[in-house]
Amino acid sequence: MNLLDIPSELLLLIGEELSAKDLTAFTKTSRAVHSLLTPRLYYLGAQPSQTNEFPPLYWAAQYGHLPLLHGLLSKGAKPVGSQYKCELPGCTGRHISTALHWATKSNNETVIKILLARGVSVNAIDNHNSTPVHWACGNSTIPILKLLVDQDADLSARDGDGDPPIAWAAEKGIPDTFEYMLSRGADIRATNSSGATLLHTIFLRGNKYLDKHAEVVRIMLNRDFDMLAHTDNHGDAALHLAARWGSLEAIKLMLDENLAQRLDVNMRGSDNATPLYQASENGALEMVEYLISKGADVNVPNSSESTPLHTAAFSGRLEIVRALVDAGADVNAIRGPFTTVLYEAVIAKHLQVADLLLERGADVNGYLPPTTLKTHLHIAAGHPETAAGHPEMLRVLLRHGANIDAKDSTGSTALMYAASCWEDPQMCEILLEHGADVRARDNEGRKAWNRAHESGMNATKKILEKYMDIWPAKSGNGADDMEEEFIGSPTESWELENFFVVQEVDAQLAAAAQAQEEAAMQDAVEGAENANSQVQNEAETEDEDVDL
Repeated sequence: MNLLDIPSELLLLIGEELSAKDLTAFTKTSRAVHSLLTPRLYYLGAQPSQTNEFPPLYWAAQYGHLPLLHGLLSKGAKPVGSQYKCELPGCTGRHISTALHWATKSNNETVIKILLARGVSVNAIDNHNSTPVHWACGNSTIPILKLLVDQDADLSARDGDGDPPIAWAAEKGIPDTFEYMLSRGADIRATNSSGATLLHTIFLRGNKYLDKHAEVVRIMLNRDFDMLAHTDNHGDAALHLAARWGSLEAIKLMLDENLAQRLDVNMRGSDNATPLYQASENGALEMVEYLISKGADVNVPNSSESTPLHTAAFSGRLEIVRALVDAGADVNAIRGPFTTVLYEAVIAKHLQVADLLLERGADVNGYLPPTTLKTHLHIAAGHPETAAGHPEMLRVLLRHGANIDAKDSTGSTALMYAASCWEDPQMCEILLEHGADVRARDNEGRKAWNRAHESGMNATKKILEKYMDIWPAKSGNGADDMEEEFIGSPTESWELENFFVVQEVDAQLAAAAQAQEEAAMQDAVEGAENANSQVQNEAETEDEDVDL
């Protein structure tokens, strides 16, 4: 049977049983079916959404499909106060908004007028508390914005971050929109829930390229220069945020010769950090160089006593480290409990940074801190508190004169830490090749071999055994003669490592056994003599009896 041979009544009954998706597919089978069932499709589209699919009314508003829009409205779609509220599983994160928001985003003036005429609130909010005028400031043209403002759109409405609509224009870098909002009464001194001004807002989203934002910055500064000094709830001025996010053009605008006399390039922000610290932490080399050229102090620390050089060294920013050192940064600056700049490079395993710092005068043998006697070489060898062992870092430090046998407060050398912390023979081999003392003992009397043995580092033990200095005695004069300046006699036994103690105990046991044997023999001799004396006495007594 041909589809067109089916009675219309039956086709309508079929259409009533189909979902909107299936009905849409069915209407595409022929013009006749499309004409017959399209009203039903409009009716379904006008009903409140029961799925997480985008409502047809919103689609029509976004794309300006006027026939569909009118068809849905004629079938009872309710734009007044309607919002797409997706609460079904898997719908988390979907943007919830009204049809007016989507029409605004698409700059469709006709649809906006239709929806407003139907009673849609010009101040309707989406799930982020943003109104259509927020969206217009971020995406639309002046005519659309004027249309909404003329309908009494609230210019002071706050979104979920506490930002007014004009903040969206600032963030997007739209000068015409920004100036229009100011002309309609928007507050240039408005702040959001974080205490950020419109100038802060430009940089809060990480706008690194300010080719289109520069004009907005100029407008702000021409209207209200004092906002440069305003700090947000974290203590940051706009200058700090621009430095943090690498907004070089904005920094240049704010530090212009006409403005710099009233703006301190070393002003403190969150964590007491300067703009130079923020730029160094972020890795913005050009920003660092520019701030230095404007008089930024390279040695100003933050609240943790960390200098720009500390954070650049830890992050491995080689060229920034070079720029800071060239500008006079202290390569031996201390952060907190004796954390040096070199320590930051060593613990983060930045070889080139460490090499540069040492070339520029960093103290390779400085203590970290003095009470522990811990050195940078201990750290590079694998000190258990940091686990920062790195073979090539050992070479860098040794090349610059690190004391290879320096002991910390536990009596441990770098070799001992390398032996006990890393199942990597290369660590110990590097130290041994550079002359590390394999015989050195810690405060508990243990050598590097003992430490490796305790930690189960078998591969490391074999390397150490090549350099062990224990050899059997030649003169037989005791333990003092048994320690030779000799390489060899490899062994894996704990007893041989403690050979001297074992020999002494054996000697004591042997002496005791010999003394006991001698005492027993003496007792036997004395017993025999006593017995012999008694026999003689008895014999003499018998002789006397015979004489009588």
